[in-house]
Amino acid sequence: MGDEAPAPVEHELHHEASEDNGDCLSHEQFMLDQNEAKMLKMPKEHDDKPFPLAPRSLRPYLDPSSSVSLALHSAPFSQELQQAMSVPPSSFPIGIVAHNRALQLDYAIRSILNLDGLGLEQPIIVYQDGDDESVAEVARKYAPRVQLVQHLKNRAFYFWTGSMKIAKHYRFVLSSIFEDHPGADYAIIVEDDMVFSPDFLLYFAQLAYLYDADPSIYCITSWNDNGKQGLASDPTRLYRTEFFVGLGWLASRKMWETEWHATWPREEWDWFLRDPAQRKGRECIYPEVSRNYNIGSQGVNMKMDMFTQYFKHTMVNSQPRVHLGDTSRLIKANYDSQLEEELRQATPVSSIEELKTYCNTSLVVLLDLKSPQDRRWSHFVARYFGLWPDTPCVRGMRDGVIQFRWYTNHVSLVCAYSPYAALMSERGAPLLPPHHFPAYDTVPIEEIVVGQAAPNVTCHDACHSMDSRYECDVKALMTINDCNVLRSSFKAVCPRCEIDDGRAIGRPASEGDRAGRCLVHPRPRELSCAGFDSQTSRLCACLEPQRSFM
Repeated sequence: MGDEAPAPVEHELHHEASEDNGDCLSHEQFMLDQNEAKMLKMPKEHDDKPFPLAPRSLRPYLDPSSSVSLALHSAPFSQELQQAMSVPPSSFPIGIVAHNRALQLDYAIRSILNLDGLGLEQPIIVYQDGDDESVAEVARKYAPRVQLVQHLKNRAFYFWTGSMKIAKHYRFVLSSIFEDHPGADYAIIVEDDMVFSPDFLLYFAQLAYLYDADPSIYCITSWNDNGKQGLASDPTRLYRTEFFVGLGWLASRKMWETEWHATWPREEWDWFLRDPAQRKGRECIYPEVSRNYNIGSQGVNMKMDMFTQYFKHTMVNSQPRVHLGDTSRLIKANYDSQLEEELRQATPVSSIEELKTYCNTSLVVLLDLKSPQDRRWSHFVARYFGLWPDTPCVRGMRDGVIQFRWYTNHVSLVCAYSPYAALMSERGAPLLPPHHFPAYDTVPIEEIVVGQAAPNVTCHDACHSMDSRYECDVKALMTINDCNVLRSSFKAVCPRCEIDDGRAIGRPASEGDRAGRCLVHPRPRELSCAGFDSQTSRLCACLEPQRSFM
């Protein structure tokens, strides 16, 4: 697959578009097949393709001479999209928080310079913490289009912790960008290890007015902490959360000058803004599909294992000119009404096994979690779905409810302490104990190449027949033990999906040719790569040996 994405379509993507086509989405639409995995995985440093650190879906937007970029910038905005933008996308000064990552900074600047809607004189400022010459050289390479402002250290600064240095630098960035651009009501704050969706500026231009329209909103971000592949799919869907999200966000001058400037902390600036005393009951707007992608695997608060688990497989939007629809739905009163109606219409789930049998359905799960401090969220629920495990500040949570995609389904988890729990009980939703969620480590779906084993063939043999490098992985079988995966793989001969009745022990799932059904296994720990059956085909989870999770 080449680096060039399809040319932008003439029509923007609309919120009102139907999401349900009546059938299960195809395999390629809700999980990565082998080719897509190669396309979206983080390439190795020796990759000779242009921009190897960026996901391939965004690479054409880093190259101003690509056919994708030329087509995008030559097309005028539609009248409908222009009306949806409350402020011009060129009105935001853009501040890049930088320190010592020159290569990543070069990517970030290239990505910004090629954004749709960028003004010819729109301020782009690199705020460098320190005087690393390689970073300064990258910024100067793009002068005068890009400005460099250095925040130099004094001797005492060297004895500060990393968190203290970052907090001080963010204070410097926010102070400088609003002081130096007195006509700007808002400023976009990004970091030096980000690349951006083509509609990054248009996204903020459609949402900026909400700061003034709804005083209960105190941040607007382009990042979804839980927006990994398989957990996000709709680029028009937006949520409210109690958790401050500071990765690629729109800062408000009013918020900075009237509150934060006077109270800015000495360290842990982002957690300071999550503190109830600072939040004051206010909330953040975030997208289901992120508008930026993090390419930095090392940093003060980032290590490779954390990057791999929570950032590497982020679903990033590559659609140009996404129309977010009627964004007044995000105003608190409207959002509350919409959320209540969604929960009333959603299908209650009575067991974890039942959760796996649905397709293209809005589901609700009532969790027996008594408070935000309940550690069972981390140990069982978050781990099962692949969500961030933080407590008591749960990323994406609002009033004890968190919503996300679960492959083809939309899932709402409602905690027992939520004000919406009573509504769920009235609807007959059973209270599910968190320990019912299997506490096992699975393999991320995007790491897996899914194959099929014919009757009398083991998954070991099936994986080897696909590629001699592939090995069947037991923990990966747990990941694909899911009706959505089965339906997409066996769609032509498998109209129904059920819990295994016990005849297929040791199989991730089976498709009975006569019965015409797919089976998920109720006891994932019994899965095996060595099992086979003369009457059924099997779904197999294959990994390259160096990626084995055994």
